[in-house]
Amino acid sequence: MKSIRSFLTISIIAIITLIIFLSVLRGYQSSMEEAENLFDSKLSDTIKLLALVSNSKLPVSTSELHAEKTVFQIWKDKTTLLYRSNNAPTSAISKFEVGYSLNNFNNYRWKTLTYFDKQTNHWLILAERSDIRYILAEGIILKSIMPTVFVLPLLALIIWFVTGYGLNTLSTLAKELRKRKADNLSAINIDSPPTELAQVIDSTNTLLTRLESSFQREHQFSSDAAHELRTPISILKVHLYNLSEQYPDNSSVLMLEEGFDRLGHLLEQLLSLYRSSPDQFSANFETISLNELTQEVIAEEFSQIDSKNQEVSLEGLDPTIVGDSFALKTMIKNILNNASKYTPMGGKIRVSIEQKNSGVNIIIEDSGPGIDKNLRARVFDRFYRANSDRHSSGQTGCGLGLSIVKLIVELHNGSIELATSTLLEGLQVTIFFPNNPMDSVASATTLQLGS
Repeated sequence: MKSIRSFLTISIIAIITLIIFLSVLRGYQSSMEEAENLFDSKLSDTIKLLALVSNSKLPVSTSELHAEKTVFQIWKDKTTLLYRSNNAPTSAISKFEVGYSLNNFNNYRWKTLTYFDKQTNHWLILAERSDIRYILAEGIILKSIMPTVFVLPLLALIIWFVTGYGLNTLSTLAKELRKRKADNLSAINIDSPPTELAQVIDSTNTLLTRLESSFQREHQFSSDAAHELRTPISILKVHLYNLSEQYPDNSSVLMLEEGFDRLGHLLEQLLSLYRSSPDQFSANFETISLNELTQEVIAEEFSQIDSKNQEVSLEGLDPTIVGDSFALKTMIKNILNNASKYTPMGGKIRVSIEQKNSGVNIIIEDSGPGIDKNLRARVFDRFYRANSDRHSSGQTGCGLGLSIVKLIVELHNGSIELATSTLLEGLQVTIFFPNNPMDSVASATTLQLGS
């Protein structure tokens, strides 16, 4: 069961109902026995009273002794019927044996009492319908039971509110965790928690402490390693450049240059991935001109685009969005860099910005080979690179670019979609940013912490 409150309410009501049922069942049985004894006692008193009447030598009118629910007979010497009620048969309704018995006549079952009067030597037989007995007894018992049954819904409602009050501290803990930002791993503090919940809070605080230490070690290692690697890579590139001047056509030198370019690219991507981590992210949000930011990226990447004689254009309005300038710049740079890589010599790249009612679209299209439809979901996985006939360009890369792009988009509560460009017939990347991303940054960053 998903709800503790519902589980407790249903379980308690089920237990109470079972106990009430067992007690009612036992009470019904004992009440029926007592009612039976009471009716038998009444029957005995009635037959003794009837014996006194018959013994008084007064004339007895059978019409006056008539009753719908009882019948009687008075016999002399077991052979002569002296008196009977109007609804009694003329034959003996039971055996002439003193005591109680059950007999059938007049289409009913009767509880019969046979009594022998020693003073007059008369046999008196008095009978009462059994079904009437049970109807009267059950009516009395049910009237005493029904209030208990009717009170169960009220009891369930009371239990529902009481359990809700008891679990209120758990709701407080859930709200405390829900409103926390991803970079807040401090201990949870709730005043006077119940004993059971205090154990959960202590365990959660211990987990948060371990997570904070783990993230700090991870980020510190990534940052230190990347910065430490930059210096030797830069030095090696300088020496490699000097070596290439001496041996311009040496294939080994060219392969070394390609390998160091790949290593440098991987290093920059790792730094970008670190900078985009959620624990430092939301604090850098500001109002940004998307058009100006895109122009800056195009200017920085223009040398690579121009080296392949490619044509790049920027179209659309100049809307502003709320976000992190460095992250958004990295996002556009990665997509533009990919577009230039996979677009052939003399190809085209088109960047357009659209203002929507609910946000902003930035669309980057190219005239390259595009990405197969069945591979579009996987290209966002870390270190995955599309390997198909359409991507046999041999371009260097580490498979982190689109993974970082997706991370940045999600951190801004946006969405990204890959499709085939209708204008340039290559890849079309459409990114949507909502007008108010700050409302959902916490949930988006929390998602990234778990990835």
